[in-house]
Amino acid sequence: MKQSLFLINFPRQYAEGYTQAEAIRFAKEAGFAGVEAANVAELATPDVKKAEALRRVSESLGLPVVCMSMPIRLECENWREQVDLLKRYIDVTHTLGARLFHHTFVPTLSFGAEEMPAYGDIRAQLIEAASTVQEYAASRGVVCVYEDQGFVVNGIHDYEDFYRHLPRGNKGVVADLGNIYFYGEEPARFAAHFLRDIRHVHVKDYLRKNGGGQFPGRGWYLSKQGDFLRGTVIGHGVTDFVPIFRTLIQGGYDGWYSIEFDGPEDPFYAATLGRENMQYYYEEAMRQLQYIEDVRLGE
Repeated sequence: MKQSLFLINFPRQYAEGYTQAEAIRFAKEAGFAGVEAANVAELATPDVKKAEALRRVSESLGLPVVCMSMPIRLECENWREQVDLLKRYIDVTHTLGARLFHHTFVPTLSFGAEEMPAYGDIRAQLIEAASTVQEYAASRGVVCVYEDQGFVVNGIHDYEDFYRHLPRGNKGVVADLGNIYFYGEEPARFAAHFLRDIRHVHVKDYLRKNGGGQFPGRGWYLSKQGDFLRGTVIGHGVTDFVPIFRTLIQGGYDGWYSIEFDGPEDPFYAATLGRENMQYYYEEAMRQLQYIEDVRLGE
């Protein structure tokens, strides 16, 4: 299992001066084998020189940057300016030595019509924007990958419509095992449906409460269907990772599993324990598959 730490996980620390270079050193100490960079701290702007310095840190520690990831809005009127920004971050991705570049489309979790337009109304714009970015990424040897995310480009139906209509071949699916809850669907079903297209996995966990109850308070999100969600340490939430990992293993997925965390717990604790739990669930999935194979051969 190739375990990566998503460096976006430390927003409060970055606001206080923490750097992605320091986060990479922590990832090494915590037992990760790779990292996923984000457009924060040193890379809050698309600075190639700072990307070069960050790559030197990662290479000195033997932790490759496996993906560059960033949120962005492409449903807005100035989407062409956003596309130009994405191209500059593809240069950063190339400099970091990462093969994958991930970006969002409509990342807000608002119910307002401006922040949550109907997918059909912006479909053509999103596809044009993404394919333009893809074309530039191909010239830099970078593959663009996309996750199930937000209230608009999420859920198997709409996500698949978007993904299948991207015209270029340098693309892949990011199976985000938490974001799908915001659309009222399950991560196991999403992973199985897009199994042959998955190039990267975001491993997340959430607590979930029925929306018919009382609002739990600060730190909780509201799903599109009205349930309450809160990010938490991998293994502490509702996600059953073992069957998901079984599916990915059986499907031949051999890419990275990148831990993403947005809960109120200490992010360093969440990363350390999350990695241990993720490894345990993966090994359990392997053990079960081996047992299933042994039983089959013994029949």
